[in-house]
Amino acid sequence: MNGPFVVAQANTGSPSGSGRSAQIIKLTKPQGGEAIVVQASYDGAVLIDFSTIANERITLVHIGEKLIILFDNQSTLTINPFFDSMGVPLSNVQVEVAPGRDLPSTELAATLPITTD
Repeated sequence: MNGPFVVAQANTGSPSGSGRSAQIIKLTKPQGGEAIVVQASYDGAVLIDFSTIANERITLVHIGEKLIILFDNQSTLTINPFFDSMGVPLSNVQVEVAPGRDLPSTELAATLPITTD
């Protein structure tokens, strides 16, 4: 591959018409064996866009305050922080699972299996 590619991109925008400025993180599958860390925020609104990786085979792992996304090509995306110090998904984080379909981080955690090993 000779051209540039975007693995994760953070922008400021307004998630779901809330009117509040937010950090927007668009996720894409890294190249094989690559490990990417994406910094989110503890207090500002964060929208994590999973829609571009929705059809990928992934495993979600909870370690400390991080959510680690494992891909079938042995690459990883780590979102830090996603959980608070008590292991609860941060309330300021929304997840876009499909265009126009946002879930609170707590609902994502309740809907999808997240392992701890």
